[in-house]
Amino acid sequence: MPKMDGFELAEKLLKTDNSVEILLLAGMPISHELERAREIGAKGYLPKATPWRDLVAAIRDIIDGGGFQEESFKDEDSGNLLTPREHEVLRWLSEGKTREEISIICEIGIETIKTHIKNIRIKLDAPNIPSAVRRAYELGVLRI
Repeated sequence: MPKMDGFELAEKLLKTDNSVEILLLAGMPISHELERAREIGAKGYLPKATPWRDLVAAIRDIIDGGGFQEESFKDEDSGNLLTPREHEVLRWLSEGKTREEISIICEIGIETIKTHIKNIRIKLDAPNIPSAVRRAYELGVLRI
């Protein structure tokens, strides 16, 4: 979302009308965001990949006044978030390399590089490459 993230929007909505019940969905749930969801008053925090039946059950439980809905999440220090090749591609992207340059360096096709970048963006819940790099540093996937 431009200008604000889902947490900011949820917080704003809840300040406007505290009867609103919000279930946040995350591309990659992590512990500090789980705590942030609780702090702002959301009713749950689930991965976007939650099976639809579980999502419906969570929504029904919220409607029925149930407790905070959550599922397992990755810790910020998780080293298994990206495959070794995705990590390598991300590292080259963080150094400003183009897709074409990475393709040559890694000795793999440009379409494969594009696939790795797409997977990186999905796993890091990032709309673009600069956001993916920033998110990777925030999560400790990349280190200075």
